[in-house]
Amino acid sequence: MNPLLARSLLTLLLWQAPPSDPPAAPPSADEIVARLEKADQARRQSRSGYVSIREYTVENTRFRVRATMQVEVTAEQTGQKRFRILKTSGPAAIRKLVFQRMLDTERRASAPDRQSANRISRDNYSFQYVGTGDIGGRPHYILQAEPKSKNPLLFRGRLWIDASHYAVARIDGAPAQKPSFWVKSTRFVHDYSEVNGQWLPRENRSDSEIRLFGRSATTILYGSYSAPPPPAKN
Repeated sequence: MNPLLARSLLTLLLWQAPPSDPPAAPPSADEIVARLEKADQARRQSRSGYVSIREYTVENTRFRVRATMQVEVTAEQTGQKRFRILKTSGPAAIRKLVFQRMLDTERRASAPDRQSANRISRDNYSFQYVGTGDIGGRPHYILQAEPKSKNPLLFRGRLWIDASHYAVARIDGAPAQKPSFWVKSTRFVHDYSEVNGQWLPRENRSDSEIRLFGRSATTILYGSYSAPPPPAKN
């Protein structure tokens, strides 16, 4: 074919081809969190209680100290939690000053009248869109979260929000405030997974630099979830 004719035909085909649609812009941080809040509200309304056996481990590298705790957690339909320690090992100081404080803090935070103050929402945080990423082959939106108050149970860091379910799948951050003078810094990664339509904790890993004691690593494995037994009949 004549080269000039070929170029003319190619130009004609390109001119007649419909323009491709521009790539869809990702939703804004405000839109993502609005959908997250709506989905969370629906999940809270449909949730039931559960029972789970957790495994806690604290390890200090400087003094080669290790402590463990196994706990039965019962969550009511309201979200209120009760804890029953099944067994422990390691120094009594860690069991009292670390493990017991963790359980007491979570128990207080789970009270129905306190849940809204600790919730991931626009009331408690400012959000900025960072980008997208994958967890387990699933697409997620990544947001930067900054607390709006000095509530010690809030955090600052990044959220991975499942793009299909609009649920928090991962938090990578640090407490909004240092828990005490003795803790120089803390960093944690908290992973969630879907269980019967609810998004529940799966694993928590944190590293803390503690004055005099050095680095301590804490791991919480949340185990499997099961329905609580029916209440006993009178």
